[in-house]
Amino acid sequence: NQQEEAFADLVRTKIELVAPSVDLTVENGLKPALDRLGEGAVDCVVTAYSVADGSGIDLIERAQERDATVPTILFTGRGSERIASQATQAGVSDYIPIQSEQDDFEILGRRIETLVDAARQRQRADALSNRFRRTIERTTDAIYAVDSDWRIEYMNERMATRVDCDP
Repeated sequence: NQQEEAFADLVRTKIELVAPSVDLTVENGLKPALDRLGEGAVDCVVTAYSVADGSGIDLIERAQERDATVPTILFTGRGSERIASQATQAGVSDYIPIQSEQDDFEILGRRIETLVDAARQRQRADALSNRFRRTIERTTDAIYAVDSDWRIEYMNERMATRVDCDP
């Protein structure tokens, strides 16, 4: 659809101006977008409410099913409480209705940068946590960790065996 392609070109042009660090790839339709997501080289999914072969809500739901760590943004001129509710139920990271009295593309560019940065930080933290957990599990010592109220938050297998409980 020419209108969708024109909007995609406008978004690309504006995002290049307000967020030059964002490398934007446009896919025309639900299937091509999901194929791209399946390649694993996507840091954030931005969609309009209407897409060629489905809806932006469909894309968000399917993107979340494939990889719940990838942030999603519904950027649409068709904003309403019903659409916001659908987007929230689909698990959208952010919902940005286009409004004439604000710089929507500035907001979109900054939200993409913020969400991608947060997702990358979570991935780094998870990787560090997993590496720490593997190290703790390999040790021959019995180990447990407590929180500030002295409640046990973690124990390895050796400690669980020693105190006869499930880690």
